[in-house]
Amino acid sequence: MKWRNLAISALLITCSSCSSLLPPLFNPAEEKLLYILQAEKCETPEVVTGVKSPPLFVRAARADSLVASHKIIFNRDEISRGFYQRAAWAATPTSQFTRILQGALLCTGAFSTVTQGLEPSSAELSLATEIQDFRHDDTSPPGVARITVHAELVELEMRSLLASKTFVAEEPLKSENAEAAVLALSKASRRVSKEIADWAAASKTVIGH
Repeated sequence: MKWRNLAISALLITCSSCSSLLPPLFNPAEEKLLYILQAEKCETPEVVTGVKSPPLFVRAARADSLVASHKIIFNRDEISRGFYQRAAWAATPTSQFTRILQGALLCTGAFSTVTQGLEPSSAELSLATEIQDFRHDDTSPPGVARITVHAELVELEMRSLLASKTFVAEEPLKSENAEAAVLALSKASRRVSKEIADWAAASKTVIGH
């Protein structure tokens, strides 16, 4: 069971004792399995020598209202969208993905600092992301996890766009349920985050930062 603990953490919330922790969309009379995405940890960030390491500001990931909710989304056709009734995200995919991405960026060693929250005056570059797709595609059971993220790297002094790219990841599910969906979405999130981090590190090197 070690791999499950590394990939996902699931908490069974009993509303009689934890109702104050639940967001308004939950029914306090029900119990839900709450899941979080978990990032891989790098023991020691890569050291980039001979290249300037500018401070980077990571903006909170954006998404439409459905992706940015606590619902774990699935679809069984190309048009409609549904969500798991007895399972939900403990935190929105947008906030969780931003956290995973920040860790991946730090692991590159290409930036002197990687911060979130309020834009610091010392930051030279900013990275903005928009999650365009984040779901369990169940059109062919047990389905696949699909993630699409658009990223933009901006030079802050002149507010100029330095590079942009859209990243796509798919991860097959091992079974047709919420837990397997979260596991696959976790793996896909980590892969996309690493791809974005490597791209951002390479982009800032190409432009001379």
